[in-house]
Amino acid sequence: MKIDRPINLSTEYIDATENYIDLRQTISPKVISSFEPKPYLQIFAGKFPFQSNLSVLDLLFNQGTQSISYIL
Repeated sequence: MKIDRPINLSTEYIDATENYIDLRQTISPKVISSFEPKPYLQIFAGKFPFQSNLSVLDLLFNQGTQSISYIL
């Protein structure tokens, strides 16, 4: 997708404090998230409602070059 974002690896464990927002459990298969993705046109939209929480491949295959504007 050619998203140029810096990656900063941590060298130590940092507890969540008021100075940091802890997003480590935001996306986890073990935790039900309150994240509500914006619907986009999917291949079977005429037969089925929008299916959320699929993979980025679904987004890429359905939106193509427009995927970048969905993510950012």
